[in-house]
Amino acid sequence: MSSSRPTESGIRFGFKEWASVCQALAVGRQILILRRGGIQENGGEFTPSHQDFVLLPTFWHQQAHSLKAHDRTYLTWSNEHLPKGDILPIDLHAVVTDSFRIKSLNVLERIREYHVWSDEVITERYHRWKNDQIYGLIVRIYRLDQVHPLSVGPEYAGCRSWISLPEPIVPMAERPILTDPAFDRQRHELRQRLDDAETWRPRNLADPSM
Repeated sequence: MSSSRPTESGIRFGFKEWASVCQALAVGRQILILRRGGIQENGGEFTPSHQDFVLLPTFWHQQAHSLKAHDRTYLTWSNEHLPKGDILPIDLHAVVTDSFRIKSLNVLERIREYHVWSDEVITERYHRWKNDQIYGLIVRIYRLDQVHPLSVGPEYAGCRSWISLPEPIVPMAERPILTDPAFDRQRHELRQRLDDAETWRPRNLADPSM
């Protein structure tokens, strides 16, 4: 099944995420990304600046205690698929459908089953910088028709979310990880649980429904 959203100009940005979480997204375990921001981002805060991006798996910082016990198989998988040399294989395309700023631990508790992160990780991110909030993205994940090797340079290091790709990736074809009904069901459930979270869409992030 091909994507109905052709990316004619190419995908120009990558999003850094733990390899274990990328694998959870790749198999449909979750469609949610929760983010706070790294020390190299403006003010230490995350900004959902791009609607289309590829996932860039990272292998630093992720540890067994950072994931729920029953989801640690994704960490095992990522440790068994470490990249060779400085070449990172890229084959997952993400499209943001919804973005939120969450300012309540009660809301985070309601969506606990919809992601692999441990309670400790989520609590730390929520309280980071002594400003209680966390950002959520609901994403549709697609498998690209072929693997695109990315040479990892110095810009890949550091605590930042977004990386500008050296060349745009133009997928000839791709298929969604989840069927339309499966994705729509999980998205609907998440949106219900996030109904009192703040919908957050910066002006430079287009509405995917348009």
